[in-house]
Amino acid sequence: MYAQMTHLLIPLGKQEEVREFVESHYFKNIQDREGFIMAHLLEAIDDPLVIQIITYWQNQQTIENARKTGSLQETVQFLAASIPDVRIQRQGYLVTVSVEDKS
Repeated sequence: MYAQMTHLLIPLGKQEEVREFVESHYFKNIQDREGFIMAHLLEAIDDPLVIQIITYWQNQQTIENARKTGSLQETVQFLAASIPDVRIQRQGYLVTVSVEDKS
C-alpha cells in the first residue's frame, strides 16, 4: 500500500472553507480513480492552522497513473488559488506495517 500525506498550513478562519473544498472537490475527484483505497482529512486540535490530508492507494504506480491525468494537480492548484496564503506540502510513503482492530 502507498500513502500520500498533504500538509496544509491555512490562514486563520479558513478551516470550514478548506473542509468543504476537500470534501466536495478533492475527495470526489479521487474516489473513483483506479487503485484508490481511502482518504482522511485531519484537523489539528491544538493548531487551527494545520490540516492533513492522507490518501491511501494500492501502490505508488496507481497514484502516479492518477497524476498523469492532471486532475489531481489541478485540484491542489484550485485549492491554492481559492484560498490565498495556503501553503501545501506533499510527501509519499510506502506503508510497510499496519494493524487493524480485530473486534
